[in-house]
Amino acid sequence: MGYTGSAPNQVYQRTDGSRTGSAVNVEAEAAAINNTSALADARENDLAAAINLLWLRNGGNAPSANLPMNTKKFTGMAQGSARTDSIRLDQCQDGDLIYAGTVGGTANAIELTMTPASGGGVEGMMVLFIPGSDNTSSVTVDLDGSGAEALELNSAALVGGELQAGQPAIIAHDGTNWQLVTASALAVLASVANGRGASLIGVEDSAGNFDQATVEAVLAEIIADYAATTNGNGASKIGIEDSGGLITATTVEGALAENRTAIDAAENRIVPSGAIMAWPTGTAPSNWLECDGSAVSRTTYSALFAVIGETYGNGDGSTTFNLPDLRGEFIRGFDNSAGNDPDAASRTDRGDGTTGDNVGTKQDFALENVTGEFSHTVGDGSGNRTGTGPFTDNADGNHSGGGGGTVGRVTFDLSNTAQTSTETRPRNVAMMWIIKT
Repeated sequence: MGYTGSAPNQVYQRTDGSRTGSAVNVEAEAAAINNTSALADARENDLAAAINLLWLRNGGNAPSANLPMNTKKFTGMAQGSARTDSIRLDQCQDGDLIYAGTVGGTANAIELTMTPASGGGVEGMMVLFIPGSDNTSSVTVDLDGSGAEALELNSAALVGGELQAGQPAIIAHDGTNWQLVTASALAVLASVANGRGASLIGVEDSAGNFDQATVEAVLAEIIADYAATTNGNGASKIGIEDSGGLITATTVEGALAENRTAIDAAENRIVPSGAIMAWPTGTAPSNWLECDGSAVSRTTYSALFAVIGETYGNGDGSTTFNLPDLRGEFIRGFDNSAGNDPDAASRTDRGDGTTGDNVGTKQDFALENVTGEFSHTVGDGSGNRTGTGPFTDNADGNHSGGGGGTVGRVTFDLSNTAQTSTETRPRNVAMMWIIKT
């Protein structure tokens, strides 16, 4: 009779050919059926047929249909070693199923061998391997002798450096070629095309080497690409290319001129207009003027005019104003009522009529008063003479006072007590005073 019912809930049904169920022998006896050899063979053949439908533990037969496990599992399994074997969980966790343990061929023509051997690349298949050396150009992969297929990054041929010796690499098959899933950061950027269809980085020459020329070319490409994008005004964000797409001194100067307002504002936050400093050459740097008292444009130097106005002179009274004239001058902190400038009140016009203790007012040279004394004793016959400070006895003439003659001559020379010149000055080094515009 065999099994009855539907999988996975089939049950064995006994039979002797005439009777079925769990009481076949009882029914035969009740019917006075003799237990003949033919009837015994029928019963035993029925049992044999049922046994033959069982899955033998020694592998003596094979299932004829899928085996529902009713939420149960196989345990104590050996690791699968052929493509048609069942696999264990540890084989999945350890990456055995995708690891190509043997890497042969060359850096750019890789041969991979898997255990067990695969049937070659198919769409969606992933393989892990460890390169033996860096690739230097495009790469092909031959998996288990199935034939060489291109290895690409973002569907573009490799250029060199994407595979690093000793660094795990994962590749995936897209149905036609292999795609590199892992790559060095530089290689990934190098594979991304810019607006001109070329590599965004592309810093290697045709031999796969980095050099100054390729780096400079890349920088020019990056700048050019950025310049090609527009800002909120519809103009280039950089705008430093000419009509032929070249960056020149003229285009750079033009871009700087267009952004001069922003550049000047940033510079003025560091060094404000009107700041004065000493400069070690005879030529003022860009955005600075010599403090020579000259009249300059109120429009051109509007930021400076906003600070000093007509303080040092009103120029022509309408379009120009005067700079401070500090040529040959020492700068002194204005007293501001501190009492360190005893003659502050007598300081003269700075250029706009302002005098006294104010910034920009002037003082002429002066010398602190020098005093001395000369004495001459007469009448006692000694003719004693003494001089202090700048006074000197020249020791000529009759100084005894007893016999007539000249009394003597006295000279005054400040160099006897101080270092002198045609002006009063401290020790100094000449610099140019300049003012920020």
